[in-house]
Amino acid sequence: MSKQREVLIIGGGLSGIAVAYALQKRQIDYTLIEVKPKLGGAICTVYQNGYIMDGVNLAHRRATLEPVLAELGIADAVYALDEERIAFVQGTDVLVQQLAKRLHGRIIQRMAVTSIGAHPYGTGYAICLENGLTLSAKRVVVAVSAPYAERIFRTLAPSISEQLLNYEYDPIVRVSLGYALNELPSTDALGESITVTDHPARVPRGYGLMQVAWRITDATSSLNQVVDTVVKQLGGKAPIASFAHYWRESDPLTVAKPEWNPSAIEQLLPEGVLLVGNCYRPHDLGERIRFADHAIQQLFR
Repeated sequence: MSKQREVLIIGGGLSGIAVAYALQKRQIDYTLIEVKPKLGGAICTVYQNGYIMDGVNLAHRRATLEPVLAELGIADAVYALDEERIAFVQGTDVLVQQLAKRLHGRIIQRMAVTSIGAHPYGTGYAICLENGLTLSAKRVVVAVSAPYAERIFRTLAPSISEQLLNYEYDPIVRVSLGYALNELPSTDALGESITVTDHPARVPRGYGLMQVAWRITDATSSLNQVVDTVVKQLGGKAPIASFAHYWRESDPLTVAKPEWNPSAIEQLLPEGVLLVGNCYRPHDLGERIRFADHAIQQLFR
């Protein structure tokens, strides 16, 4: 078993890199493990025909995100959609990039964690990787969605796994469509599920971008079929650019249910282990980054 690390973070989505950033500010050693080749989880941005399109929400709460952007020195990375909402000029992936470039701890990508167990020869925890290696850490932050956390906790804390076993998500696809401004479809048919922008940095001049949050009713639908369905619902005019993104764990349902009790799960966590992410407490982008500071205080209390 390798030398014991101070903190090991499992998951490199926004919550995981926010925790790493909070540790970085305190000069606390950490290792972050992410199964995918890219940090940021569901957050992604694509470029097509002069459009900048997001795989997550285009709009974000101004009140919670602006203080974070000011701290990162990128207050000018966003523009106002209205009094309460802002959007990123170059796409939401900018936030991930700005956080990631501030991280100087060890980051291991393309590697999955299979389980956590108590350290067999001392204090702390043993973290088993899919390649058969085992890492040792004094403290562990689990920053993955409920289905993965359920499997990771089976050995260390099976009672937590039981709580997470039947966690549910809302099957929402975010569809971005580009049109000339004079051909933008009416949003009346879909109402509040649409966000529209014509910011010149996000779209070609004279054009607009609309993002639709579309709930899948047929689990076998392909993303192309979803785009076709949304376009038809909007009147059938073919867009000049389109992008559909689905990340199964982007929109938690269980967290909004009255019977959901994150405090009860937190009380089951062994000392020195934290569980963070929007699956457990409802946080928008800004709140999730701010919550990381609170989480670190809990970890080292």
